[in-house]
Amino acid sequence: MRCPANSMYSIAAPGCPLTCTSLSSPGECEAPPTEGCVCNPGYFWSQDGCVRLEECGCRFRGGYLESGQSVRPSCQQVCSCQGGVVSCHDTPCSTPVD
Repeated sequence: MRCPANSMYSIAAPGCPLTCTSLSSPGECEAPPTEGCVCNPGYFWSQDGCVRLEECGCRFRGGYLESGQSVRPSCQQVCSCQGGVVSCHDTPCSTPVD
């Protein structure tokens, strides 16, 4: 089995690994350990790879934004994800999203 960068193979990977959207161990994880890849210490699953906390993406309105990604949920607002935190600010409708 080939694992992504910043991870390693484990014969008993946690069924509920630490991810960018769940940074603490779930207390009620019912998924059993299984063969798979585990992020190295200090890294968290983000989509399909392991990243440091400051590179984590964000859950936003039912979707997922990568760190550094910006979206315009309405004409007058731009929201950006940085290190797992979404921040929104008002902006004129004509201003492009980065």
